Amino acid sequence: MAYAEGRLTPAEQRDVELHLERDALLRDAVEGLRMSGASVAVKGLQHLRPTPPGPRAGIGRIALSMFAGALVAVGVWYLLPAKNDEPAHPVKITDTPTTPSNTTEVTPLAAVEIAEAHELPESLHIGHAPDDRHAKAMAPAQQRDREGGIDRMNSRTVGLKGLRNGSDSTEATSNLRPPHAPRGSRQLLFLHDLKLVDPQELYGNDPRMRLTEQSVAARYSDRSAQDSVRLEVITVAYTGFFDKALDRFVHNDDKACLDDLRFLLDQYPDDVNALFYAGLCSYNLGLYERARVFLHRAATHPVDVFDEEAQWYHALTLERLGEKQAAEEAFARIVANGGFYADRAGEHARRSRP
Repeated sequence: MAYAEGRLTPAEQRDVELHLERDALLRDAVEGLRMSGASVAVKGLQHLRPTPPGPRAGIGRIALSMFAGALVAVGVWYLLPAKNDEPAHPVKITDTPTTPSNTTEVTPLAAVEIAEAHELPESLHIGHAPDDRHAKAMAPAQQRDREGGIDRMNSRTVGLKGLRNGSDSTEATSNLRPPHAPRGSRQLLFLHDLKLVDPQELYGNDPRMRLTEQSVAARYSDRSAQDSVRLEVITVAYTGFFDKALDRFVHNDDKACLDDLRFLLDQYPDDVNALFYAGLCSYNLGLYERARVFLHRAATHPVDVFDEEAQWYHALTLERLGEKQAAEEAFARIVANGGFYADRAGEHARRSRP
């Protein structure tokens, strides 16, 4: 109840959210507590007045005690850790990776999680090297941005397929096309020398993002005056918002960048640009489980501009998570496909051999 009503400290809230990630029934229970009137009904049980003295008083007290005991038992059963012989439920990732909107079954990224992250040393950061595939310097001359910062690049129509529960398998990715397959065309935008899919390609325009709806009310001390004023809606263009986020990224301010991208993903949860760069930021902040999910979604997105980069960084994330076999298989697939990161993946594979 305290979690549902927002009365916990950030640390306590995080502990509860870890339980929620592993237990679908518990998530349903919390949603029930958040329903209108639910908390009032539960609190009402705590204030039931005792039955007046009489022949039925004892029976009433017993029935009430049994009912309260049942509630406590159910609550304890929900919150107890899983038995040792029952594996914990993994973070869920969609079985149909070509529809990223189905991959949002994990707990949404929270600002407190970003704030409490322990960032890696800058020497271990990923995504900042000038020879990364998403860097402007690595784009062929005809694909680089011109005066307006926009050009077009080719894109495959098939990416990773079948990754389940955030893990790799040979069967899951057997349908990968080689990187030199025939391509269609994607419109690109370069900001801070980093590649983006132009929002015109994704949305048909440069969409406006909603920042706030309550900037006016604070100017009025009287409650009725606040309510009578039409609230202002402040918006910012997608491209301008992303420009500031990537400015933070190139200056190694991964926490601020990821917080911006968290806000963007709240409004555009399938945005491939935000998914890819959120994966890089999560890795640099040591949030490897988050990086795994974001990079998986970027690698399997229908707009497959980042598929090679995301597959490479996903393999590095598996390595960081200690999933040695899955990482080796991922590096081997990258080598077999002969793409941009084949040599680097081969070097990682050789280093990992005994």
